[in-house]
Amino acid sequence: MMLIYFFITIANIYSTFIILWYFFPTGIVNLKYTVDGKEIRDVTTDKGKLFIVDHRENPFVDILIMSNECRKMKNINYLVSAGSERAKIINYLPKITPYNVINITKGNTVQKCIDLINNNKNVIIFISDEVSKRTGIYHILKQTNTKAILVKKKIENIRFHGWEERILDIFGKRQEIKYIDFNYNCNLSPIKFMEQIITVLFSIR
Repeated sequence: MMLIYFFITIANIYSTFIILWYFFPTGIVNLKYTVDGKEIRDVTTDKGKLFIVDHRENPFVDILIMSNECRKMKNINYLVSAGSERAKIINYLPKITPYNVINITKGNTVQKCIDLINNNKNVIIFISDEVSKRTGIYHILKQTNTKAILVKKKIENIRFHGWEERILDIFGKRQEIKYIDFNYNCNLSPIKFMEQIITVLFSIR
């Protein structure tokens, strides 16, 4: 009898987790955030949009927030890491999510993103300091000419010494994000183009 009760309890916990993860990911860890300014995530376009997300400090926070924001978007969403090891955590998240995952280890990531955007799908890329000079974003925007939306977050200058500290940091976290309609110029060189994005995305606000 106790064994049956144990399995029922585990099943209930798992079901609750999955439901929360799909409908309210940030609620799992009591992470709360606000959107500063206009919420332009669903501005009307004739194709998918490219969201470029500040991925510094604690990657768990960014992924949970964008998972929650994906639920509010009308288009189908695809999350992709920009190449950093820590960003690859999105490849291991539960598959019952309000988005699909592009696994960069399978290659041809830029062309996949181009095809998705042209097919009216949103693509969400997380970038941090160590991948900020890679130029895939430039080529995606040059080929699609789609809307680029930067997602800035509040940086707290916290020094983490391991994954354990990052995990503990998300519980009860309070964060703020801001959507920026980025007016880009593909006539710049790929390096200068990325420098311009990083200047806006990583600047103090």
